[in-house]
Amino acid sequence: MMNYDSLKNVYGNFQLPKAEVLVEGKSFGENRAGMLIDEVRVELSCGFEAAEAVFCITGCVDLDTGMYKTKELKPFILLGSYVLIKMGYRSGTKEVFRGFISRTEFVNEDGTPSVEVTSVDVKGIMMANTYARQLKARYVSDAVRELFDKPSYQELSARGIIGKLDIPPTPDKTRGEADKNLVSIEMVSESDYEFAVRWARRSGCEFYTSLGTVRFRKARSDEKTYFTLGPGDGMTQYRISYDVSPLAGKAEIRGMEDGRGEVIKAKKKISRRISLGNYAGKLVDQSEKIYIDSTLRSKEEAAERLEYLAERTAYRFGTFECECVGVPELLPGRYIEVEGLGSPADNRFYVEEVLHSMDSLSGYRCRIKGRTDKLKD
Repeated sequence: MMNYDSLKNVYGNFQLPKAEVLVEGKSFGENRAGMLIDEVRVELSCGFEAAEAVFCITGCVDLDTGMYKTKELKPFILLGSYVLIKMGYRSGTKEVFRGFISRTEFVNEDGTPSVEVTSVDVKGIMMANTYARQLKARYVSDAVRELFDKPSYQELSARGIIGKLDIPPTPDKTRGEADKNLVSIEMVSESDYEFAVRWARRSGCEFYTSLGTVRFRKARSDEKTYFTLGPGDGMTQYRISYDVSPLAGKAEIRGMEDGRGEVIKAKKKISRRISLGNYAGKLVDQSEKIYIDSTLRSKEEAAERLEYLAERTAYRFGTFECECVGVPELLPGRYIEVEGLGSPADNRFYVEEVLHSMDSLSGYRCRIKGRTDKLKD
């Protein structure tokens, strides 16, 4: 597990922040035209939205003619170009983003002409086009893998934008459900992105990319704690809140089996430590959430779907937001530990969003948003 002190030596006491932008393998730092990257922002999430990176190029206009330095800019602004961004400090940088250029903007809003280049990860390609077809795969995890057999994704793999696929077997494959129910998986006038998100929701999975790895896996399945933060350990601003209003002590899901018209349902009692006393627990125990889902096909699927829905609701209990020193290792889809504040503020949170940002005024900073379903024991 990493912490602030262990990384101080790696990154030279977090002095002299540095960002490296490579476009089609060409480093921006090698340009000889006096151009600079004035700001870099990388927004990462383990939610269903695409990851995005923006870098701003200044010094890109000829002072004599007022025209943009097109020849010098061209290698770094072409739409569709492969982008790799590393962030850190002079003592070392690490990758935080890879994707392709989706938008280029020529801007002058404060008297200083610049070019803003926006890149997105592989989800940007997945959002294009609409399909209506039946897939060969009979299980969800295999169907998602089948999406990436298309030539467009094979090209992204060849260029390094897609590094690998992390798609373990989904519950339907574990149960062998397709063999029992002869399930066909179809795309119904939807994009690859919409298809993957639809089935991720139904299967209780996360769907996102991280450093070139496409992940379609059970939500919050990586139980390892990767990092510790605290007021004396890199964390400068924070907000930690606990709210019992979304919670329930019991949950039930109901559906209808198509073949025989029988009701399919599952029930679950939810018990977690949500208070230092007993009052909150007593209130929550009396409440119940009921979910209606017409897509359920079996009692086993109902139980699995309820487990995911109940857990998703439970993770609305605790919210953690903070700003801290810039650390490339801070990524969504991982657990971190907050220490040094005392109970109940000290806790373990699942990181859902990370913003890596660097500019000449603030240096390299990270903003994090995470959630938890209970108080620390």
